[in-house]
Amino acid sequence: MKAKEYQAQYGRGATTSAPAQGQPSTKPKSTSQANALTKAAIQLLQLRGWHAWRQNNAAVYDASFGGYRKGSTTLGISDVLAFHKATGRFGAVEIKWGKDTLSDEQAAFLADVIAAGGFGCECRSLEQLDKELAIYLDSLHP
Repeated sequence: MKAKEYQAQYGRGATTSAPAQGQPSTKPKSTSQANALTKAAIQLLQLRGWHAWRQNNAAVYDASFGGYRKGSTTLGISDVLAFHKATGRFGAVEIKWGKDTLSDEQAAFLADVIAAGGFGCECRSLEQLDKELAIYLDSLHP
């Protein structure tokens, strides 16, 4: 679902109810694949000398009122944030799977990171991330 479709359907910051107890989740299969890619990206970053973590910006289910609370961080912030231990450079990786595309806010966040001298990347595969990391780190040592 694209950002505009989500906002049209749910409204910015709206809450939705969880599936009724005993009913299966309606999470698409691509969500689990994106989660697996996110975990693998964090591991790769760590192996390449980065301190990396998942930055959760999604709505979180709150049982106290039976709905979802909107994410509380910056709109467009990347899925994975990191800093390179040897250089102190900041990194941001936006995970995308299948037909998912960057929102305007996500693209702007990555552009800001790159403009400030950090590593910014839209990650669609582990191989692509590894290649872009190598190019970025090589560029720091002319």
